[in-house]
Amino acid sequence: MVWLGLFVILPGVALAQETATSWAHGADGDLTLAVVVTDNADYEKLWYSTPRETAPRFSTVEKISLGQTAFAVALFSGAVAKDGEFQAVCEATIKKPNGELVEIPPKPCFDKPAKGPLTDLRLVAFSLAIKAEAHDPSGLWHVEYRIHDPITAASCKVEVSVQVDAQGKKT
Repeated sequence: MVWLGLFVILPGVALAQETATSWAHGADGDLTLAVVVTDNADYEKLWYSTPRETAPRFSTVEKISLGQTAFAVALFSGAVAKDGEFQAVCEATIKKPNGELVEIPPKPCFDKPAKGPLTDLRLVAFSLAIKAEAHDPSGLWHVEYRIHDPITAASCKVEVSVQVDAQGKKT
């Protein structure tokens, strides 16, 4: 009887599908990284037009269809400034459902003066766009986003994902 119960339960677990993760955050000491997946192409305008004392609200998206675009938008806080600038370096890996990896190499990801408290959230200049095109594989696309502060040697990484239906109709 026990074996029969296990047999019935295990196939259900094996068939469970992954779901999209539209936001994630992580920290290493004071360095914090948050990434959100949005379909709002004006995310940068929203960020810079929102007063500092008010947190902007990004809409999140878990699924896109043919012709739609999702943006993995990253924010950080807690990096240390040197000579009035941050040294933050970002990189990413996109894993497509067919196993293909797209590596985005490390590059400086904040190009504005370091004004305000280090605890303020800042929008990085290293956002990624995923556009569902007919030749793309449908399924769950994972984005691993990494930030490194070379001054403190702190590093963070987070993973977000979006379901891509490249064969479906544009909505």
